[in-house]
Amino acid sequence: MQIKIRFFIMLTLLMAMSCYIVESYGPSLPAITRSFHTSMSLASNSVSVYFIGFGLAPLLYAPFSDTHGRRPVVIFGIWLALASSIFAVSAQSITMLLIARFLQGLGMGVVPGVVRCMASDLSEGGRNLGRLMHKSAILFNLMPALAPIIGGYIQYRLGWRFNLGSVVILTLITLALTHLLLPETLTTKNNCSTLRAALADYKQLLCLPKFLILPCFSLATFSGVLCYLTYSPYFYQTVLHLNALENGLIGIVTTAAVIGGHYMNARLLKRSSLMSLLIVSGFYQFVAGLIMLLLSEYVPHHIITLAIPFFVFIIGDTGIRTNAFSHSMGISHITRSSISAIYSLIQFSGTGLLLALLLHIHLRNPFTLAIIFCCVGGFTFFVSMITQRGKHTS
Repeated sequence: MQIKIRFFIMLTLLMAMSCYIVESYGPSLPAITRSFHTSMSLASNSVSVYFIGFGLAPLLYAPFSDTHGRRPVVIFGIWLALASSIFAVSAQSITMLLIARFLQGLGMGVVPGVVRCMASDLSEGGRNLGRLMHKSAILFNLMPALAPIIGGYIQYRLGWRFNLGSVVILTLITLALTHLLLPETLTTKNNCSTLRAALADYKQLLCLPKFLILPCFSLATFSGVLCYLTYSPYFYQTVLHLNALENGLIGIVTTAAVIGGHYMNARLLKRSSLMSLLIVSGFYQFVAGLIMLLLSEYVPHHIITLAIPFFVFIIGDTGIRTNAFSHSMGISHITRSSISAIYSLIQFSGTGLLLALLLHIHLRNPFTLAIIFCCVGGFTFFVSMITQRGKHTS
């Protein structure tokens, strides 16, 4: 089997696994809150700490992947994810669950930290990387529909521990296939690359405004997505009195938006600049916020109050995260692993911290979520437009 085909299979699987861990978890949040006799915000912080670990991990994985190869580092990360997933299933307190979720994020952080570098190794960055990521995303994004349904069904029938147990099974399967199929994509190991050299690269990137704006776009849109994923289970199950399975079935709407958004963006990439796509995507998200504002005013207690605006928001999200990352790989002489590490730190750890802050100020109604959507979309739209005009002027 050709290296690119083997990698494409594993890229899709690893991205799907990272998606499943988050998407299948949502329907269990109300039950976890009741089980540990804790607050909604503290239980939801199990999502925040996961992404803090998810974003921090690439800072360590990146330099090691340059010196020891990509494949061994990916295998180590999956082993860590497996061990922490077992720890999460057996958690006896909310504190233990939070620790397990943080470690789980550290393990799965190998996906943005190293696997995306492997995609860049094979596609040489830029537009080719964008097309590869879009092709993989179209396939793996069946997971936003399947994961909530599977998670909701397991939660409805067996409870939240069995739901977390499904992650253990998926991780075992992924680990076995990684050993069998994942190729080594780093043709020349950089034996001179050290943690000190990586820190020097990180410092340069943090002083490069044209780079920093790109992960900030991803941070903004991903914060909007996670705010929905952490708030919506409480809205659907507590306010609308849906069961966990019915909650999970709503994920089908999300998947339709994800697949349609990726298909549309893959076609637009052929004739539009990356920055133009970011402008359009930001506009979609701003409109999503306006729609939710109207629905929260006139039909505050209905499925469509969240589902329809999130459908529109996700179409914009698909155009931001993949395109922003692809563009970041082509703007600096710094190693791809360092770019990926800092990008992931800002996108995921930043999102985790921002989500924790938003949960602390009580994200408890559709109106607040609508304001967040408007802010996210407005930020991406206006900053992208200013950036594009600056390029044309220069």
